[in-house]
Amino acid sequence: MTIVYQLREDKQNIEAVQRATQTTRKFGIMRTDGLFGSEQWWHNIETGKLPIHKITGAIVQIYMGGMRDTPEFVLRSDTGEESTWLRQANSKELNNVYAIGCLVEIDYVLQRHRLLSDLGPLKRHKIVIEIRLGMGEASKGTVNLASSGTGK
Repeated sequence: MTIVYQLREDKQNIEAVQRATQTTRKFGIMRTDGLFGSEQWWHNIETGKLPIHKITGAIVQIYMGGMRDTPEFVLRSDTGEESTWLRQANSKELNNVYAIGCLVEIDYVLQRHRLLSDLGPLKRHKIVIEIRLGMGEASKGTVNLASSGTGK
């Protein structure tokens, strides 16, 4: 498996969420586990106070969502459930690795939206911590992208 996205490396996303959290009452996430992306927040993840959840499966669809400007994919989990995720990558080269049939492992935490959010304060949002991809169908096992000639 090759790591294509790590939230820790996505300073622009972290800064945007922090700014929304600190300057508005409607946007961002609640500070129940510290300010998003702060040392306290990462410490709570590392100690298990903010637990990491994991989903694994294979990519079954790739498309542009929203107003055809949001890269997304559909993951079919090992249990057969399908869920939609943003195609996140720490570089343009890694973004090109997403393909139908790729194995996917996603680590994420659950965070609540702000009290005045249109989505509602009780709704928990999946915050992706890391995405790993491997080539091949889920039933064929994992192939390292770096050794397959498709990774960068």
